[in-house]
Amino acid sequence: MTFRPLTTITPLQSALLWITVIGVSNHVLIMPILLDAAGRDAWIGALLAFPLMLLWCGLLWFIMGKINDSLVPWIKKKTNTAIAIGAALIYTVYYLVMTSFDVQDTLQWTKTAYLPQTPIWFTSACLIGFAYITAKKGIVTIAITNGILLPFIIVFGLYVMTVNFQVKDYHYLLPIGTHSFSDICMAALFTAAGISGMIFIVFVSDDLKGKLKKRHYAISLLILIELTIGPLIGAIATFGPTEAASMSFPAFEQWRIASVGNEIAQTDFLSIYQWLAGIFIRLSLALYIFQKLWGQKSLPYLALLIYFSSCIGRFNINLEKTSALIYLSALVLNMAFTIFLFILCQIKKKEVN
Repeated sequence: MTFRPLTTITPLQSALLWITVIGVSNHVLIMPILLDAAGRDAWIGALLAFPLMLLWCGLLWFIMGKINDSLVPWIKKKTNTAIAIGAALIYTVYYLVMTSFDVQDTLQWTKTAYLPQTPIWFTSACLIGFAYITAKKGIVTIAITNGILLPFIIVFGLYVMTVNFQVKDYHYLLPIGTHSFSDICMAALFTAAGISGMIFIVFVSDDLKGKLKKRHYAISLLILIELTIGPLIGAIATFGPTEAASMSFPAFEQWRIASVGNEIAQTDFLSIYQWLAGIFIRLSLALYIFQKLWGQKSLPYLALLIYFSSCIGRFNINLEKTSALIYLSALVLNMAFTIFLFILCQIKKKEVN
């Protein structure tokens, strides 16, 4: 019997990748932006994003049902080479920018929380290096690794939520509506911006074994909305809206007060696993998409570009304000690209060159 290595992933594995890759963004990275936009009402904005993104997921489901090839060749068949290469270039820049900022956030938190004396260049090289190796192994390796890491991320998240109930004051959530409707809408847009990262599925469409069903999209979206609202409410109830909004990483500040009785006073080391596991999968998937777009030979150069941009760029920008602008730009881009793909799905000509 000949052993054939797996080259495709199941719809369940795809949905789990959504939860990790988008979860780390909406659960951690976007939180300061949401709190700055709408304060104690930020969770309402996150809730309002659900119907909007449910409609978008319906479009994404339709598009995925029509793509029968790797994305760039499919666009080329529907249009021409220039448009296909243009789409690949745009999303190369998109993923380069997003991953660079993800790594920068990780380096800042790492240096602040537990490795203050370790050089940034070394921490960044380790993170990107391991992600590079995983990406080279392929989407199946990324999915299997995610299947191992994600259950522990979930368990640790439930743990910190539970043990901190004793210090939470949900009166901080009241009164509702202290911010304007436009502020709440901005929070909804930022939430939607993070969730729009689900668009990565179109770039790995030919790596899927079978089609994603409507329930995969709906359940994944519901979980991602909960992963946004949960830590928002938790941070506000624990620290108050003003203090939570002043924190760089409010989701992980909750770990500092998590304890088990009088015997175990500090368990925040578990947060290191949560963050690094999520960023590792997110970065590995982005590098794999680069490989899909430009081939394996391009991967070392793009990984080095992320490395240098993440190490150098941090000291020249206001990270929070720039991140807000980038997330809104990402929302516009992903929505426009979805509409573009939807239009291509209606085109019947040029199926054969």
